[in-house]
Amino acid sequence: MQLASERIVTKEEWFGLPEWPKTEVLDSIIIRMDAPSISHQRVLRNIAFEFSGKMKVCETFIQTNLVLDAQRSNFLIPDIQVVCDPSIIKERAVEGIPFIIAEIISNSSISSIKRDLVYKMNLYQKYKVPYYLAVDIENKTVLFFCFLENNIAYSFAEYNLSDSIKIRGAEDMEIQVDVSGIFAGI
Repeated sequence: MQLASERIVTKEEWFGLPEWPKTEVLDSIIIRMDAPSISHQRVLRNIAFEFSGKMKVCETFIQTNLVLDAQRSNFLIPDIQVVCDPSIIKERAVEGIPFIIAEIISNSSISSIKRDLVYKMNLYQKYKVPYYLAVDIENKTVLFFCFLENNIAYSFAEYNLSDSIKIRGAEDMEIQVDVSGIFAGI
């Protein structure tokens, strides 16, 4: 369900919304999110496990509030955020740009697919999130976007079950994520 807002929603108002249903605000548009499926939860757990075990200098958050831009009312709840800058971690939200964001695409509705693959991807690109993964449960693929240069898709790739994704970070950090591990149990 999507409700247009007449005005900018403040961070305090967003924090004051009910816990359920979860609510995101994208450019002042209030979006109520559906409850995730069991497959969605399994993939969510698998992604968190893949990142948490391999990125010791970063912290992995599951469905945690993200204040991307308070002035423009961009408050999100990504499925996964990997944060390598501890200064942006606050008690109620990550307030800044995560190193990696992963969204699990729900094929239950066209509006959900459009939100993750168009609106959110464009926001993550605009705010220079270095890496964005769009995880497609139905097709068991991962769309991988790297926005490290000039605010454009520096690289894009689609990965299948037999593939591994390499992600590079600061200080020669490199991790490899097996796509088959993301979809284990699905």
